[in-house]
Amino acid sequence: MLLLAAPFLLPPTPFSAVLSRLFLYDAAMLFLGIDLGASALKLIVIDAKGLPVAHIAAPIATLSPAVGTFATAEQDPKLWLITLETLLDNLFKNSAVKPEDITALSITAGTHIAVLCDNDMQPLRNAIMWSDQRAASIMPKLMDAEDKIVAESLHAPNPTWTLAHLAWLLENDSDPIRETHKILPAKDWLRHCLTGHIATDLSDAVGLQLVNAHKEEWSATLCDLAGVNVSQLPEIADSKDYAGQISESAAQRFKLSPKTAVYTGAIDTSTELLRPSDYKSDA
Repeated sequence: MLLLAAPFLLPPTPFSAVLSRLFLYDAAMLFLGIDLGASALKLIVIDAKGLPVAHIAAPIATLSPAVGTFATAEQDPKLWLITLETLLDNLFKNSAVKPEDITALSITAGTHIAVLCDNDMQPLRNAIMWSDQRAASIMPKLMDAEDKIVAESLHAPNPTWTLAHLAWLLENDSDPIRETHKILPAKDWLRHCLTGHIATDLSDAVGLQLVNAHKEEWSATLCDLAGVNVSQLPEIADSKDYAGQISESAAQRFKLSPKTAVYTGAIDTSTELLRPSDYKSDA
């Protein structure tokens, strides 16, 4: 069914959104993109031609706990879900987009952001953000293993990367590490909350700095340095892999259709290189 999209604003700040310029779009095939940024959660709906139909965003609070003199940054993953729920509610209430119109969705986020999950896949602590620099305090120890780290990951030790975050936790706050059932990058935890699917893609696996970049599989050597086991890490899937449909519980909470297909996704700096026309129907 063809609908006419006219410009209008969705409700006021802290939520900001606008429906795109006046044009005809096919409501029978819409796609939802979810982008967890460092300071905001953003949603965009596009049609089959890649034209924007609606978008909406809201800020995400970042916490800065005192850890010596280092700059710190953490976010509460549960707040991501609360914000996503509110944004979707506003999107469906204030635009012509309906849950059943969304054929598929995928999620992106910044890398180097790990969620440590318990047996119920609930966060054991706030997620340390990529901008957090507390791991600078253990860099001398990691630099002693620089040759091994570079040989496996093709990247030097860096306090921004998750390997360093986990190594810092091992020395300074080890309870969450010991209690962790699974470690999921931010986008993958969000996707799990929508589908129950547990996996990551290679772009986020590389961002954790726990993967052997040559073999494209988890590295026991790097995991040992971080104080974790390979069994605590998810399967590495292709970014384009089908990850299931919206679970019944997520459909109720987030007002999404249980028929919506979900795909694995990739980190923000990878997905920003793509555009809808890069994927053809026969690809």
